[in-house]
Amino acid sequence: PLDIRRLVIVLDGRRDRTSLAQAPQGPAGVMQERDAFMALARQHGVVVVDAEIDFRQHWANSSLSLAVSPQDAHLNTLALNLLMHRAALALNADARH
Repeated sequence: PLDIRRLVIVLDGRRDRTSLAQAPQGPAGVMQERDAFMALARQHGVVVVDAEIDFRQHWANSSLSLAVSPQDAHLNTLALNLLMHRAALALNADARH
């Protein structure tokens, strides 16, 4: 059986500087389906890493792209490192409880 306490979901979101800058902060700025999914997962004990938080923090401090290239919007090594670091922190925090 799946040990839900060890499950961490990393949920992508708006990741480019422009869409994050144009999105309102707080509940009005959250995509409804994404917000509902995160809430449901958390209600069932799943640890959810909201990538949009990391992307917003990144853009506040850096101009380095999170995309592979201007023609390829897939996450690059920097973006994946940010997210995997957060996932590892979530797993370590969960293991201590």
